[in-house]
Amino acid sequence: QKLNTNLIDINYIFTAHTNASYLPNYIKKENVKIKVVRFPEATILSPNNKENPFLKIENKKIYNVLSDFFLFSSKSDMEVFFGKKIKKEVKKKIIFCGILRYENWWIKKYRKNNNKKNKKFLILIPLRPPNKSFFQKESFENFLHSAKYLVDNLADAQIIFKLHPDLNKEHLVSNYLKNFNKNSWKISTRHMLDLSNYANVCIGTMTSACLDSLANKVPTIDYYDVNYELKKSQHLKKMINVAYDKDQKKWLPIFTFKKIMKNVTNKNDLLKIVRDIKDKKNKSVWREYYQNFDKIICFQK
Repeated sequence: QKLNTNLIDINYIFTAHTNASYLPNYIKKENVKIKVVRFPEATILSPNNKENPFLKIENKKIYNVLSDFFLFSSKSDMEVFFGKKIKKEVKKKIIFCGILRYENWWIKKYRKNNNKKNKKFLILIPLRPPNKSFFQKESFENFLHSAKYLVDNLADAQIIFKLHPDLNKEHLVSNYLKNFNKNSWKISTRHMLDLSNYANVCIGTMTSACLDSLANKVPTIDYYDVNYELKKSQHLKKMINVAYDKDQKKWLPIFTFKKIMKNVTNKNDLLKIVRDIKDKKNKSVWREYYQNFDKIICFQK
């Protein structure tokens, strides 16, 4: 089908790394001056091959598609797509740009109405659906039970659930939330960058949505038991979700490995940490996480 566009007026085509479509090739045949730019379609952090030697590279198709420039947030992000051996002609096209989504000029757009003077202690939870690779159904259920445990034991606490697009709220969420006090939670469709403006703490489980709360300097907890998940699925070792800490000789969630989030694996520890946040204790610990996050998003080769 012919595009209803004058290709002479187009200077750049932006497309995600994982999009192996040959459409840019066809368009460029009509106008060779057009520059094709490929960019990371997600903000998830990636380990490099040293940090996770089992990491499986499955993006060989990217070599077969046309591109004038490749944008990557980091060297690790680049290795996920290309591996270690990169062709010389491709290296010349690579630009390291950090995570553009979190540049100050953009984040400030969400801070205009910043108002954390709420009567409620707001707990923001970006909720993802379970899967057999790295987040078992029983882990999902435990996560919701732990969330209920928090609001049952913290005065004036309220949870704001931000649901993952793939999460079927009718079947997976509603059955659990009916056990919550009806005034202790709500589901929001607003953007995470907006919601985190008002949150006192964010608790997620292996989701890049939590990076949005870090960008707004909100104490962020990764509630994830990597040892339990590995017992259930060894496939996890081949994914970007984990990295191997050689000093501690154990696998860690990628956010913990990168030292940008506090990792918690049980409801009692979770309650203690959230209560400290509510009581405004240990602020220096969270500042260190923010500083590490800032170094990652401003990556330069």
